[in-house]
Order: sequence, then C-alpha cells, then structure tokens
Amino acid sequence: MIAMADRAQRANLDLGDHRQIWADYLAGVGDESRLASARAVLQRHEAQLEAISVDTQPLTWSVAAGGWIDAQMRLAKVGEPIDPDRLVHVARKARAANDSSASLWNLVVALSLRANRDLAVSDASYAQLVRDYSRALDPETLLLLQMDRNPDFRSLALEHRDVQEMLTLMIERTERYSQRGGAWTWLLFQHGAPERADALAERLLARPAVQASHRLQAIFHDSSPELLIQRYFYALMSDDDEQAQALLAEARSRGLPVTEPTAL
Repeated sequence: MIAMADRAQRANLDLGDHRQIWADYLAGVGDESRLASARAVLQRHEAQLEAISVDTQPLTWSVAAGGWIDAQMRLAKVGEPIDPDRLVHVARKARAANDSSASLWNLVVALSLRANRDLAVSDASYAQLVRDYSRALDPETLLLLQMDRNPDFRSLALEHRDVQEMLTLMIERTERYSQRGGAWTWLLFQHGAPERADALAERLLARPAVQASHRLQAIFHDSSPELLIQRYFYALMSDDDEQAQALLAEARSRGLPVTEPTAL
C-alpha cells in the first residue's frame, strides 16, 4: 500500500470527473435517479430479509441486513425519512445472527443515527447542524464533531444511552479486532474513554499502512467532505499541528462545521 501511495502521488492524476460527481452530489444534482437507485436496492434487500430465515441462514440474513442498512443510510443522507428505531433493531438482529466486525460497525452507525435524532430534539443548534450537513458528513462524524467543539453538547451526548453503547462497542471492536480502529475511534475515546486513547493512537501510528491509506484518500478522494474530516482527525491523533491546521482551514473554506478542538 505504501508503494501504491508513492506511485499515485507521482502520477498527477486527473480527478476532474470525480470532483464533478462530488459537486453534483452535494448540490443535489441527480437526486431523482440517486433516490430511485437507493429505493430499488432497499426493496431488494427487504425482499431478501423476508425470504430468508434468520434461524436457518443467519450469515446470509446478516449480509442482506447489512445491505438494507446501507441503503437506509443512503436515503437518510439525502433527506429521506427513515425509522432509526427499526434501523437499530435490524442492526442488533444482524449482529446476533453474525457477530463480526462489520455487523458491530453497522450497529454503531445505526445507533449514531438514532442518537442524532434524539440529541437534535434536545439541542436546537445541533438540529440545525444535522439539517445542514447530513448530506456531506456521516452521522457518527457529525456527532463527534459537535462533541469535540462543544463541551455542553459533549456532556449531553455522553449521557445518551446510544452514545454510551457506541463507546462500549468501539472498545470491544478495538480489543477483538486489532487491525480495526481509526482516528474517529481515537477521538471518541479521547472524550469518552481517555484511558484508551493513547494506546490506540500508538498502535495505529505504528502501522505504515494506516498512513498510506490516508495518503491515498487525500489523492483519490480529495473532494469528499467526510474523508477530509477523517484526515483532520488523523492529523490530530498524529500530533501533526501543521497538517491539522491546514486541513482545518480547508474544511472551513468548504463551509464544513469544524472549529478548534475544545479539549484534547
């Protein structure tokens, strides 16, 4: 992966089409076909979930549920109403059917979406943030950005049952799957389980593949707001203040809701 990142950096790739795709998505251009595609995928997975018995084919059911959850999240990001409670229910059932890193993460994402719904009711400024940026950023990223920049919201979030469960699940994930985890997890630990943050950072920064992955993201996905924020989290984790400030400035120039961390 390191060699791949080196080659990609030297290649001077033309990413004009990719950037246009992102610009169109963020502007809502092509939403009609995008929604039609997501709804078709959702219907296909719903049919699979109904046709397959979780008792006799638990792995197959869990895989279908993962596709169903992904389709639901795609719809939610472009403003389609979905049922977060049902999303969490299906994610729990999928994990019970197939206890894996993927099914654990799907449950974390579902919990983050439901936590966003509840916390938006309690905090009007967060409700506006969710309305403005759900298309650009994933629900777990929005949640952590607000926790990072607003101590009052952080306290509110850490008391929420779904955020507490997310934290427990991510602790389990990093313990069971040593190759899993990233800068988002590190920042969650900084605020919710600080005694675990340094050890995770040390482990991640010792893996050259992690750094190479972030370099590749910067090259191939330079228009993705989500990956820009993930790179910013990685710079914070790396204590690379110069890079963190550069990414912070870039995020602000794109209008993303990023401020200086309140406490690390």
